[in-house]
Amino acid sequence: MLISSTTDLASLRNRLEFGQTTNSTGVIDRRLVNDARAHGMDSLTLEVLDVLDAEADRSEPQTAADLRALEDLWREKTADQPHY
Repeated sequence: MLISSTTDLASLRNRLEFGQTTNSTGVIDRRLVNDARAHGMDSLTLEVLDVLDAEADRSEPQTAADLRALEDLWREKTADQPHY
């Protein structure tokens, strides 16, 4: 399990779909490459665990900090499962 965040979910989803269509591991997070090679790109799935509500007055640094906090929260919630 890789818990990560992005401000561009559509792009992340498109990269994964492209990688699965072309069987290319070059478009995924490097931590997943060995598993993708061993089990195939189709073994990877994308699951959105949480969404940070958009706020017009939130700065980029604050957004990044809030996303890191959500990642930490989900790592705690899934602490009984292996993570990268």
